[in-house]
Amino acid sequence: MVNPAKLTQELLVASIPVEGCASDGRIDFLPQATQAHRDQAAAILAAHDPTNYGAINQNDALSRWAALPVSLKSKSPAEIYAAMQARIDGWSSLAEAKTDLREWLPLIIATLAWTVARGTQE
Repeated sequence: MVNPAKLTQELLVASIPVEGCASDGRIDFLPQATQAHRDQAAAILAAHDPTNYGAINQNDALSRWAALPVSLKSKSPAEIYAAMQARIDGWSSLAEAKTDLREWLPLIIATLAWTVARGTQE
């Protein structure tokens, strides 16, 4: 049994270029997916627990935040949101939106991680 939304999230967090997943375990890769990505995805699928939502947790978010380039760490959530909003306002097609969302998903995660990190420091 597979939780498609959770599996897709796990693959995206691992920076594997996927379009999405199906409940039967099928993974729809984007064209830029390499064999290494596919092998890593197979390992993630094998370890996938459709009921365990703790796998992507605060420590994972904080470690990903620590690994971000300094230029992203220096931005506040409001600055990241403003930049994202400017890009979203410029979308003229669904394909353009999907491309931007793939690029901006790590920034959304960074924003959440920033908020969590700030909360643990106060």
